Amino acid sequence: MLLKRLELLTPYQVKLLTQAELEEIYALQKEHPAYHAQFLAHELTKADVLADLTTLPAGVFPEQKFYLGFYEADELVLIVDLVLDYPKTQSAFLGLVIGAKKHLGQGKATKVMQVLRSCLKREGYTTMLASSLSTDENAKHFLRCQGFLPKQETTTVLAEKTLPLTLWTLAL
Repeated sequence: MLLKRLELLTPYQVKLLTQAELEEIYALQKEHPAYHAQFLAHELTKADVLADLTTLPAGVFPEQKFYLGFYEADELVLIVDLVLDYPKTQSAFLGLVIGAKKHLGQGKATKVMQVLRSCLKREGYTTMLASSLSTDENAKHFLRCQGFLPKQETTTVLAEKTLPLTLWTLAL
């Protein structure tokens, strides 16, 4: 139902991305080396993308994860990684929003986020959650512009480094 609503309400073709689209996903994500350098001790690989596509948080079933591709004229312009009913029922966790570089600054991610919020609310979700590295100014700016509020400061261990993490929340 979520996919149908998103496709109906956005100007994009919406597709649940799978391993079949690995090349497209990798090509889009590879356009953002500075973003990935925050998390990886090496250059982004297809194996990293495949892990992002398939890894589930503890206690989450595959049908709860939506790794969504938004297409414009058969071109992948935006990826959204969303996990439903995580970390609790009626919450949706936003794991990733990343756009094709040539489409940045055109409001496409904002439009998708507006529709996504509306669709989630219509389906009974009450909260959207996200996290970002506390040092990632682009992510913090994007989340604030979407209406997210910082909820908690904590840390995470990535690439054997302890990094500051901000948890965000948005009431739907």
